[in-house]
Amino acid sequence: MLRVFYVDDESDLCDLFAELFTAGDVEVRTFTSPLEALQVMSQDPPDFLFSDYRMPEMNGIELAKRAPEKVRKFLITGESNITSDFKFEAIIRKPLNSKQLKEIFSSANS
Repeated sequence: MLRVFYVDDESDLCDLFAELFTAGDVEVRTFTSPLEALQVMSQDPPDFLFSDYRMPEMNGIELAKRAPEKVRKFLITGESNITSDFKFEAIIRKPLNSKQLKEIFSSANS
């Protein structure tokens, strides 16, 4: 079972992500609060973290830096000029490409 956390302050996007990617071998948990996601991750880390860049409590780069080291981290953004000194697995542009994300999940399960 692949465990995925998706963090975005827009609850509609959280719902959409969970609906699109929850499957028999993928469990998706969503959070609208980066601080809540960090708290849960510290006790029960996921395999993957997908985080929006722009959020009120902290941005996605700050969240990734504070997340457990073993979690694979992906940044999601609608902005075209995001640069980061943090080494993400990938920076994914909005709107989300479901085919690209399904490929990421299937490569992890292979």
